Amino acid sequence: MNLFGLIVICTIGGFFLTLFTLANPVLGGGICFGIILGCLLKGLFLLREIRDNIAASQSESNALKKDKVKVAYERYLKEKNTNKIEEKYTIKNSR
Repeated sequence: MNLFGLIVICTIGGFFLTLFTLANPVLGGGICFGIILGCLLKGLFLLREIRDNIAASQSESNALKKDKVKVAYERYLKEKNTNKIEEKYTIKNSR
């Protein structure tokens, strides 16, 4: 429905621009240029926003991956240390 509404509004706007162009070509051309340039700039701003959102989500996922790796490494070190301690006690107790 949103797309259909935009098509209808743009069609009506096109008829008005045609009337302006017939009455005063400079005025109609200026309005057309403003509309086209405004749409292009809006598209560029939206693309920049999308790029920023993608970059932010990638950096967050990289940070989460690094945190997961860090947590796993710390867990490994703890297990390694506890295994060494257990080996010392089992060796002493077995003698």
